[in-house]
Formats: sequence, structure tokens, C-alpha cells
Amino acid sequence: MRPLVAIYRNPSYSPLQHGVNDTAILDATVARLEARGWRAIKTSEREVEQGCLPAAELYLNMCQGSLAAEQLMPLECDGVVVVNRPSSALNCHRYRLVSGSATAGCRSPTRSFTLPLRRSRQRAS
Repeated sequence: MRPLVAIYRNPSYSPLQHGVNDTAILDATVARLEARGWRAIKTSEREVEQGCLPAAELYLNMCQGSLAAEQLMPLECDGVVVVNRPSSALNCHRYRLVSGSATAGCRSPTRSFTLPLRRSRQRAS
């Protein structure tokens, strides 16, 4: 059986119902792959942050934090199949997104406005 590692997101990134949804998505994906002959090793984002990462042919990555993503980067650089690449997750972090957008020539607003909302009046019946 071919090994895969399923990495579950840190609950702090998926509050309330999102955590249940994230887990359900990864669990369903793992179940389908196991039915096709894969052997799943389940781990957490915290384990990855601590450098505990089992060897596998396939990684299903739900990590959102930069520390875990940095730990996964060597796999991506070595051509290992990582679904939800760590570089993509890292590039969504605000500080990288802003600098990357500027480098690409995307303009950003130089000032912001706060507009008051008008209350709608209910009609008398």
C-alpha cells in the first residue's frame, strides 16, 4: 500500500463549524483514497510545526500557519506531491500578498473611507 500523510489544520485557524467542515473534507478525501489502496497516516499541523513529518508519496495539506508551511516547503521543492502546496498557503499570508501584489504591479488603495450606512425605514402597514 502506498503511504499518504493527511495533515489536519490547527483548530485556531478554523473556529466553530469551520473546524468540523475542514475535518470532514479531509476525512472524506482520506476515505476515498484508502478505498483505492492508499495507507493513510493522519497528523496535525502542530506535529508538522515540531518537525514530525512521516515519509510518504502523497501529502494532503490543510495547514494554514507559516511555521508548518515552511516545514513542508522542502517536500514541494523536491517535487513530492503536496495537495494544497505550502508555497500557495504562504503566498496568501497578508505580508507576502501585499509585497507580491506590489511587485506584480498591482496598485493598492492609498487611503480608505468609512461611509455611514443609512437605516432603511419600515413602511407602516
